Amino acid sequence: MTDLIARLKEWFDNKARPFLEQHATEKVVELDQDLDRLLRADLRASEELAICFLGAAGVGKSTLINALVAGEENVLPSGGIGPLTALAMQVRYSEKARFEAEYQTLQNLWRLVFGLEQTFKRQEAAERAASIEDTDVAPEFEEVAAEYEVDLQLVLNCIN
Repeated sequence: MTDLIARLKEWFDNKARPFLEQHATEKVVELDQDLDRLLRADLRASEELAICFLGAAGVGKSTLINALVAGEENVLPSGGIGPLTALAMQVRYSEKARFEAEYQTLQNLWRLVFGLEQTFKRQEAAERAASIEDTDVAPEFEEVAAEYEVDLQLVLNCIN
């Protein structure tokens, strides 16, 4: 219980409640319920609250967390190119500034590398498809596709 809430409860129990029991008994039950809700809320305020930030790389998740948690300082790497915090990160309050890292197994590292490679390959393929669409070669593909009654977009999707 925080100091302010403890003082409020002490004042209510020792001063306000005895007065109200004599002069406004109908208010005592309602104020007891209000005090109980306040005490429960005070207990919940000290509980750890998990919040998850999800989104594509480079959209500002780490920057937002830094702004919320540390103001001008950085507690997470941010503002770079590519996924800087691709694995789960936990940020917690501590009276003393400290940093703790949990190293991943080699298998998890290779999974991350594989995931990054696949993302890179998909981006590269999408760029190739976009460059094919922007060149004069595309009409030739369209003629061949029409000749063989093939959906050109379907073919391009399969290539990529």
